[in-house]
Formats: sequence, structure tokens, C-alpha cells
Amino acid sequence: MAQTITKSHPETTTIFGIPVTIEYDEYYTIIDSEINMFGVGDTIASAKEDYKSVVLSYLEGLEENESKLADNLKEHLYYLREKLADYIIK
Repeated sequence: MAQTITKSHPETTTIFGIPVTIEYDEYYTIIDSEINMFGVGDTIASAKEDYKSVVLSYLEGLEENESKLADNLKEHLYYLREKLADYIIK
């Protein structure tokens, strides 16, 4: 029997190769502890799509401002480029 996802019983998986946790408490939340991004939705699928959108927007902002980034943000940029290399065609 599959475990029900709740805040106290989260599920772990990866999105774009980034480890994430899925929780449910009125809505689904996808959280990562690597770059501190999250997505929310009424379903797991909509939360995943929201998370993907947030991560891609964040990457775009980092790339647009690469020359001005603080060291911790440069680390996020390099991390995302590495993780998303197989998912993004430029």
C-alpha cells in the first residue's frame, strides 16, 4: 500500500536531477534544500510544473546578471547549469 504524502510523511524524488521533498498540507509543496526553491499546486503534477517554472526563471535571472552575482549566487548558477544541462537545449 502506498504511503499518503503529508507534511509529516513527505516523499523524496528528483526534478531536473535536483533532490526535492514533496509535502501535502492543504496543497502540495515541492521543496529543495540545495537552492531553496519551491513550487506549489493542487496536485503533485501542478506543484512539479510550478517548481520547474520557478527553477527555470531563477536560472534565467542568474544568467542575465552573471557578472554581478555574489559568490553564493554564482554557486547556484553553476549548480543549476550542471543539473539542467541534460534538460535545456541552447
